[in-house]
Amino acid sequence: HRMEVSLRHRLMYLRKPYIVLDGLKFRHSSASSASQQGAAVELASYDTMQNCDVQFVDFAGVSMGYQQTGSKLLNSNLSNNGALGVTAPATYKFLVSGNKMLSNNYRKFNMLWHAGGFKSATDSDGIVENNLVAYNYGSGIWFDYSNSGQPITIRYNFVHNNGPKDSGIFLEATNNVLVHNNIVANNERRGIYLSAAWNVRVLNNTFVGNKGRATIELGGMPRSGAQLTNNQVVNNLFSHNTTQYEIVLFKPNGTTIAGNTSNYNDLYRSSTLTLWYGSGISLSSYRSASGQDKNSLNVNASLANSSNNPPSASNFKLNAGSPVVNKGMNLTGTVTRDYFGTARPKGGAYDIGAFEYPQ
Repeated sequence: HRMEVSLRHRLMYLRKPYIVLDGLKFRHSSASSASQQGAAVELASYDTMQNCDVQFVDFAGVSMGYQQTGSKLLNSNLSNNGALGVTAPATYKFLVSGNKMLSNNYRKFNMLWHAGGFKSATDSDGIVENNLVAYNYGSGIWFDYSNSGQPITIRYNFVHNNGPKDSGIFLEATNNVLVHNNIVANNERRGIYLSAAWNVRVLNNTFVGNKGRATIELGGMPRSGAQLTNNQVVNNLFSHNTTQYEIVLFKPNGTTIAGNTSNYNDLYRSSTLTLWYGSGISLSSYRSASGQDKNSLNVNASLANSSNNPPSASNFKLNAGSPVVNKGMNLTGTVTRDYFGTARPKGGAYDIGAFEYPQ
């Protein structure tokens, strides 16, 4: 069935729990005429939306539900919408899994306001996994002031060609996040940005072909009421990025910027590798000044197709003989499989990046 109600600000507003929407198509709405951050379809607690298609609405495609709990969005297409594919405003314990969020923000809303593939805000928490998030005019996956301390997980996503602002994955004033086994490729400005975020673990991701300022940045301070503390960047593969800096790491101040660590990564590019720690410096100078990445590699990981043309997650598998095999930190109990579901570790130790070899 298709629902097309161009003059209504919502196409479907579920105000009761435990409703299932399955196999519906939604087109066109006027959400922005009635609500500043409205969506064509809005879920309630414990509702499930699956195998649906929401496109060409004037603002957000789907809302996980304001102050709702346990809503699920599964295996659906949230693309070509006016501002966002999916929004999660103060939604708790949500699940967004197996969806496509492509080419959103066709109306060119401010990319640093409320635009892109997915955006969560105001104490939201949940899981974003197994999604294709690409070609959005804005960030791919964005958590903004999701700082209640409840766990947030971002895993097994293919996030590519988003931008020009701000990042493939953007964590802003957000707390207690596990980011693992994602492919972050060809995004503009930043691959991933931890902006005044704390207790974030960035583990076993692959970053390729990102451009702009930084492949990964730990910064965004000072910021009132926020901090940049106890973040961990481990077992990530950085390859063929053209960003100005591979890593931007703000210097500790002993209070609001402290306890940030980076190690057992592979930091490689065919051109000059520059990192930022107060200023742009070489890898050896960065290691000496910051004490970080002392066990990290600087080698060509030998990927199946680093150009990512045409885009495919399989492009980022490791070839036989890759020098990053068995070179990662042991993350038993935290990262148990790779992007395609292969158990970790496969050999004597963890491999670096989103893929374990052999598949």
